[in-house]
Amino acid sequence: MARVRILVNVGAASEERRIALAALKPELASLNTRRTSANLSQDENNLRLEIMADDIVAARAAANSFIRLLDIALGAREVVSSVVG
Repeated sequence: MARVRILVNVGAASEERRIALAALKPELASLNTRRTSANLSQDENNLRLEIMADDIVAARAAANSFIRLLDIALGAREVVSSVVG
């Protein structure tokens, strides 16, 4: 059976990329399982997640987990910024 590949590119400012990358790198271990592997990187404008999976179900689950964690990391940054000033 063919492997499934999902690329997720998220446009973000430099500071957001730095914070999200630092927050999400440790979480990649949970995306690397028997059925999936994931890599997180950045370029000048984007965070880039590449997911390789044995099947579409595993790929979708890994992508959903990453997107949820990214939303939490960036949301937490906004809350802290609004409180700190």
